[in-house]
Amino acid sequence: MNKVVHFLLTLLIMFAASIAPAQALLKGGTWQELNSVTGAVNGTAPLADGAIIPLYQGSTLLDPTKTHDIEFSAMPRDFSADATSTSMRAVNSTDTERRSL
Repeated sequence: MNKVVHFLLTLLIMFAASIAPAQALLKGGTWQELNSVTGAVNGTAPLADGAIIPLYQGSTLLDPTKTHDIEFSAMPRDFSADATSTSMRAVNSTDTERRSL
C-alpha cells in the first residue's frame, strides 16, 4: 500500500512540474506581435484588423452594436449573413500593418 501511495505521489509531482512551465508561458508576453507584418492573403494585402458582417434573422437586420433577445426555438437556418465585400464594414481600417507594407 505504501508503494502505491508513493508511486501516485511521484506521478502527481511529475504532472504538476510539467504543467507549471506551460502555465507560465501562457501568462507571460503578448498574444499579438506588434512588429510583425501579415503578408497578402490570396494576393490581397490586409486593409483592416477585421470586418463587421451584416447578420439577419429572417428579414430583420441585427445591429452589431446592440444586444438582441433571440427566441430559444431559433435555429441556425433562421439566420443569414451578407458577406459581399460591399456590405462589410472595416474594423480599425487604419491598421498598423497596412502602413508597414
